[in-house]
Amino acid sequence: MGIPCCNKNCQQEGNYARREGCRRAADFGPRTEKSMFECIDRLQQEINTRCEVMECISDGFAVLECSNLIETSETELPTFVHSVVENYNHLSADGILTEIPGLKRFLKAAKVRKEECLGWTSLISFEFVAEYELFDSVPNHTLALGFFLTLCFSVASCERNFWKLKLVKNDLRSTISMTL
Repeated sequence: MGIPCCNKNCQQEGNYARREGCRRAADFGPRTEKSMFECIDRLQQEINTRCEVMECISDGFAVLECSNLIETSETELPTFVHSVVENYNHLSADGILTEIPGLKRFLKAAKVRKEECLGWTSLISFEFVAEYELFDSVPNHTLALGFFLTLCFSVASCERNFWKLKLVKNDLRSTISMTL
């Protein structure tokens, strides 16, 4: 049939050569290992920094969280509202403060349990407003949620880390191909 025959010993020798080549390729040099660990450390550092920045931004929009709407006293709400309004001139502090009691009534009317509402994210809050078509009833709150949900976070430093990781991976690939 034109199919070449090969005995079992020939196949086993080929597998051994492939396994040996992979084993040698897996032995990374100390320079490559150090570079990989530095890249991983830098990536972890960037993730930690990003989380801190996101936490600061989240604190600025604390008035939008359902847990703060429900559990915060009337005297503390203006400080939360002021932190949002000071950065966005499209929002009205008085408007948000007058919308909060109405939003609480809407939550009660929709029979949303307090325990359930405390676990809501800003996106779920926005989905609640959209589901019950409350855009006209709480326009400032809706606008603030829209600002918060569409914030762009800088990703340049993370992109640099992935670029460095790509260089390390390419270096490893070329090392593997040279040893095979």
